[in-house]
Amino acid sequence: MVKFALRSPAFADGADVPVRFTCDGENLSPPLEWANVPDGAGALMLVVFDPDAGRDLGASADLGFIHWVVIDLPAMSTGLPEGASSSAAALQGAAEAENDFAAAAGSTFPGGAVIRGTGYDGPCPPARHTYVFRLMALDGPLGLAQGTAASEVISAAEGRILGVADWTGSYEGAR
Repeated sequence: MVKFALRSPAFADGADVPVRFTCDGENLSPPLEWANVPDGAGALMLVVFDPDAGRDLGASADLGFIHWVVIDLPAMSTGLPEGASSSAAALQGAAEAENDFAAAAGSTFPGGAVIRGTGYDGPCPPARHTYVFRLMALDGPLGLAQGTAASEVISAAEGRILGVADWTGSYEGAR
């Protein structure tokens, strides 16, 4: 059996996330590619989180601090281009959830990039942290609205996950 797989052509699994995809750079979502979506999948969901940042650092979910959630990606899709966040065409009809930076939306990161609060907001740790890019194959679309709280999306997906693929990166900001 061929394994459900996620990767980024921008950085190796476990390597440093390039600055352009962080709060110190352009805050762009990195390009992602996937393959071998499990049979029976009706939709995909992407969650990017920092397991090193718990509720004491503002995390809304037990996974850690949520940086990006994409809901209802087509099961037949094979990836997202760099900068896909906030681009309806690049997201192929999928919706983005509110992330854990939502309370600071509209202000700016140290590097000058605007904090979105919904969609992708990149790594911005106080020390070296690990970031998990997790793609989940679901039994069908969740049908949740753009801007739904990440914790609600994660709860809605429970019991509907057919497969999981992870890719990780690390980042240590200039702080």
